[in-house]
Amino acid sequence: MSSRYLLFFRTILAATLLLEAMYAPEAKRVLEWVWVSFPLYGICAFTLWALERFGRLSPLSVQGSFLLDLALAGSAAQALPGRSMGVFVAFFLIVLSSTLLRKPSFSFLVAAAACLVYGALTWGAGGSDPGRSMKFALLAAIASFSAFMTTYARAIESDTAGPYERRIAWMERLSFAGKALAGILHEVKTPLGTIVLGVENIRAKLRRGEKVDEELGVIRREAERASEILVNFLEFTRPAELALTPLRLAEPLDKAAAAMRLRLEERGVALDCAPATEALVLGSQRHLVQAFTNLFMNAVDAMPGGGRLTVRQEERAGRAWVRISDTGAGISAEDLVDIFEPASPERPGSRGFGLGLGIARWIVSRHHGELLIESPGPGLGACATVSLPLSRES
Repeated sequence: MSSRYLLFFRTILAATLLLEAMYAPEAKRVLEWVWVSFPLYGICAFTLWALERFGRLSPLSVQGSFLLDLALAGSAAQALPGRSMGVFVAFFLIVLSSTLLRKPSFSFLVAAAACLVYGALTWGAGGSDPGRSMKFALLAAIASFSAFMTTYARAIESDTAGPYERRIAWMERLSFAGKALAGILHEVKTPLGTIVLGVENIRAKLRRGEKVDEELGVIRREAERASEILVNFLEFTRPAELALTPLRLAEPLDKAAAAMRLRLEERGVALDCAPATEALVLGSQRHLVQAFTNLFMNAVDAMPGGGRLTVRQEERAGRAWVRISDTGAGISAEDLVDIFEPASPERPGSRGFGLGLGIARWIVSRHHGELLIESPGPGLGACATVSLPLSRES
């Protein structure tokens, strides 16, 4: 920020000395000084501005650059004897511009250097100048004023920074709370939707006099899973290691598929699930049920007009692999980049994705596994691949 203003002050400094040189009595000598000093000063000033603008100039180098200004003003004091007022204004501008660095001690240091250089170089030309003491006093006064302005600006920043930072912290907490609430709603809506569909299915079966034991079991499991989701989400926001025990991978897959049965029927989605393997993995069943349910839910949301959901299992290279493929809307390459982020773009025709997939990936990673989402492109479906290490007990 200070680079542009320093360049502005240096432009005024150069213009002041150039105007003073135009009225100097010894035109030839002054002209030689102008042709040598000003191009060099201009090149150096623009170079310093460019270096600071692109972050390649350290704060110490910026302070040292004031030697360039003192050198120009000092050479003017020698080249323009008797023109003490213009030279004094140049030194005055140098001290004033030191305020931009916002260091009170540095302003006093520049003022002291300006007094020494100005006094040493103008003493012989005007030793009897009655205004010399006043000029030194003015340089000291502008240094004091610069220090006061810097201190005052710092005080204002200190007074405003506290409330501003507290407001930013409050907004961050509010944002986190909003994301947490959105995540909970996103996760809980699946079992609640299944419960609603189950109630409607039970009502229809009761009218026909059919048994409803299976539907009641689904409703009970989904109500329990809604409660577990809240616990799982707290674990997601406060990551911790899960209690993993050997279990058949087919068990959480079957439970997730059973929980989605009514939703699949409602959407007209056919489930093609190959015979399960006997693969054993170290896992937490309730967490894996949630992860697979999230993957199923995203696949179903991508097929609002119906389609096919294919589930395949295999064992390979010491790992169990589960591939969940859909024939839905597909995902573009741009969306795949940040698909696990809560702010991911929405799939065409779906309610969105990101939170469910993010939690699914977190669960899989806590099982020392990997979750990969692939899609050939929009309109070509998508595939979620879960890879988990096999249990040594298998």
